[in-house]
Amino acid sequence: MNASSQQSVTRSSGDEFLVTAGATPNLGWVDRFATDQFVLAMAAATNVTGFTGGWVGREVTIRFGNTNATLVHSGSFILKGAVNATPPSNGFMKFKALSATTWAELSRSF
Repeated sequence: MNASSQQSVTRSSGDEFLVTAGATPNLGWVDRFATDQFVLAMAAATNVTGFTGGWVGREVTIRFGNTNATLVHSGSFILKGAVNATPPSNGFMKFKALSATTWAELSRSF
C-alpha cells in the first residue's frame, strides 16, 4: 500500500479505524482477526467507488462521521436499490466482500 493510502486510514477511538480520504480506501492492511469497523469521515466531498483489500466472505461495518462520502453503485459496490447513497452522519452500512474489490451491501441504518 502506498504512503498516501496509509495516511488516509488511521486508528480512531475504540475499535474503529478512521478513513478520511480516497475514492477506493484500502481496508486490507487490517489484520483479518482484528476489528472490521470503520468510520468514513472524508475531509471533503468524495465519491467512493469501492474498497480494496477484501477477501471472500469478509464483512465490514462502516459508520459515517459526516455527509461528505457518496457511495457510487458500480461494479465494485453493489448497493441496495442499485442507486448511489450519501449516508447521514452516524449512519451505518454493512458490506460483504464477494472478491478483493467487489463489495455487496448487506444492510443500512437509514
